Amino acid sequence: MAGKLTAKQRAFVNEYLIDCNATKAAIRSGYSEHTANEQGSRLLANVKVGAAVKVALDARAAETGYTARWVLEQAADVYNEARTENDRTSALKALDICGKHVDVQAFKDRAEITGKDGGPIILWPNMKST
Repeated sequence: MAGKLTAKQRAFVNEYLIDCNATKAAIRSGYSEHTANEQGSRLLANVKVGAAVKVALDARAAETGYTARWVLEQAADVYNEARTENDRTSALKALDICGKHVDVQAFKDRAEITGKDGGPIILWPNMKST
């Protein structure tokens, strides 16, 4: 790190680790609720604070073993099990997690896609809706 963090910046880093929500972390570490969104974004963009957050997140991942790869593997397992059990809701939630992890463009842009003659696309014909 290029220098020491202020007490408020250290508090932000610690609070950010709770839920990885910069706005909430800014509020909990003493920044104004009215400017918390901007403050949180600014703090994460700060080189020293951003580096401290990365070090803390990397340390936590090493300690717990819960890395991005682990989360993706678990989501893939849930997806496969949900498909086997015809649980469409759980399968789609797991697929959503996987898609966000690999930065699927479909999660950023909205597009309407239809099946034959404008009807629905049937992904799993034997799957019940939950």
